[in-house]
This record gives sequence, C-alpha cells and structure tokens, in this order.
Amino acid sequence: MVKPVFYRGKGMRVTKEHYLTSDNRRDRAAQWLNACKHTAREKPPLLDPGQTALLVLDMQGFFLDPSAHAFVPSAAAILAPITAMVDSFHARGGTVVFTRHVSGDNPDDPMRRRWPRIMSAADPFSLISPRLNTSGGIILRKHAFSAFFKTDLEEQLRIRGISRIVISGVMTHLCCDTTARDAFMRGFDVMFTVDGTATYSEALHLGTLLAMAHGFAACVACEEVLA
Repeated sequence: MVKPVFYRGKGMRVTKEHYLTSDNRRDRAAQWLNACKHTAREKPPLLDPGQTALLVLDMQGFFLDPSAHAFVPSAAAILAPITAMVDSFHARGGTVVFTRHVSGDNPDDPMRRRWPRIMSAADPFSLISPRLNTSGGIILRKHAFSAFFKTDLEEQLRIRGISRIVISGVMTHLCCDTTARDAFMRGFDVMFTVDGTATYSEALHLGTLLAMAHGFAACVACEEVLA
C-alpha cells in the first residue's frame, strides 16, 4: 500500500488511495460484491456476446501515468482484467467501445469550469493505453462524464443490436457512474464491474457500487464476465 497523495483542484482537495492492487483484487472484489448483496435488486444475467457491448472508459495516460495530474493510483490493477475482457470480446466477435476523454472547446462548458486543467487531444497522455487491443473496436471521443452525451454511442449500439453493456474503466464515481446511469435511462441493461473500475478512494468506489446495485446495474466481478 502506497502513501496517500493529495490532488488540489479548483476549490477541492482529494485524497488518492492505492486501495486496489493486482494482489488484492480478487479479495476486494469478493468483499464489494458481498456488500452489494444488501442493496442488489437483480442477479447478474447470462451474457449473449451478440447483444452485449463492453465499454472501456478513459483508460488513457491522463489516468494511468503517475506523472499525470489526473493519475488514479489503483487504475494499474484493472488493466489486466480489462485486457482479458477486451480480448475475450474480440475473440467472440463482440462489440468493444473505447472512450477517449478530451476537454471541449467551449470555455463556458460546466466541465471546463469544474475541471480547469485542459485534457487536450494533442497531449500524448490523451492516448488509450497501448496494452489494450483497440483494433476492431470503436474509439469514441467524449467531452463529458457520460459516454452518451453529445456522441453517437447509442446509435452505434442500436445498429449492432446491443441491449446490454458492461462498464469498465475510470473513474468509478464519475464517468463510469454517469455512463451507467445514462445507459439505464436509455433502456440498456447494465453490468458494472467491481474490479474492472477504479477511482481515487475506496469510499468513492464502494459508494458508487452500492448505488449501482440498488438502482441501475448488476454488479459483477470481471471473472463473471469472462465466464
């Protein structure tokens, strides 16, 4: 466990914890799934690869590189299970969507006001991790928390006959949470990976999982998706 670090943004101070590692991931997943049982309203469904899409949200240098301002210390631990899911979906001819978050051009955009540090598309940190096989997948640029907001994601999924999505990536309580809620409101069934998502602290992570299990998604371990 590394020493917590602090991020100071505009009017905020956030503790960054290294709460998830490759060594403790399975144990943490079991603990979180057990906690979610108390709020869960549905059991994880069986996956039909032809009707299911894997969403890999913002696995970019901004969040994976320790020198980047938005670095998520626990994000390294979810790279391996996400890579396994990506490869599995590719092997079965499934749909995989990779989002690439960059800042919008409008200075009055609420995202720009809330997060003044610019994530430029020209910045090498904006690139998706080379460990992920993006060939054959959909690469979607987004400017907001939700991958559906002002993008053609819903259209891309509908024309492929997708009715269920699997959420993975960063950050659990921001882009993953908002995209999952947006998907639910658009009529998609949602599966939220407890050990395929990460954020700045375990409190933020677990709080999101409990809310997801109660109102929006079936919370699952990455191994359940692979199985």
